[in-house]
Amino acid sequence: LAYNKVNVPRGGEYQLTLSDGSKVQLNSMSSIRFPVQFAQDCRLVELEGEAYFEVEHDTLRPFRVDVHDDAIIEVLGTEFNINAYPENDEIFTTLVRGKVRVDDLQTDSTVVLLPNQQAVLVGTRIDVKEVNPEDYITWINGRFYFEKMTLEEILIQLERWYDLQVFWTDEELKSYEFTGAVWRDNTIRQTLDMIEKTTDVRFTVSGRTVTVNALL
Repeated sequence: LAYNKVNVPRGGEYQLTLSDGSKVQLNSMSSIRFPVQFAQDCRLVELEGEAYFEVEHDTLRPFRVDVHDDAIIEVLGTEFNINAYPENDEIFTTLVRGKVRVDDLQTDSTVVLLPNQQAVLVGTRIDVKEVNPEDYITWINGRFYFEKMTLEEILIQLERWYDLQVFWTDEELKSYEFTGAVWRDNTIRQTLDMIEKTTDVRFTVSGRTVTVNALL
């Protein structure tokens, strides 16, 4: 098979339609490798980062996503989100509609997800929990929702969105937790101002560098 690969840089997004009609939306700092034409018995793509899939139904050719050789997510026809950035220890699979199977390639364990469920693969364990999937796919509409998320996790996302470098003056600031939502078309200063209003941190922005300071 001949393959294509799409790499999305920091601050970018990309949408593509595969040869079977399935649609994929890639978040920033993500990549997907896929055949120009799928084989007759299987539809297999390889993902690193985060992507939202709308898979065309085909009972004869299951659709599989290989997540950097740690997990295989298999579907027949469904909508789901995978968050699998290499710097994270977890792989998150969130099901919007349909049904997916998550296979841990390290232990051969398997779980089947129903709508409104999320599988979290961490190490050799797969945890399944009930979620509101809309909270995990807001990024496809240019919105970032976070609930009890640490400041470090939030700024990692903002680094990808705005192509930034973040420096911390105090490591303890990373563990601060926040709940809220921001729009991607905000400027980085607008987004940081919103966080400042509800926290004891201040941000200094110089070009594409953000320094996180404790409020004295």
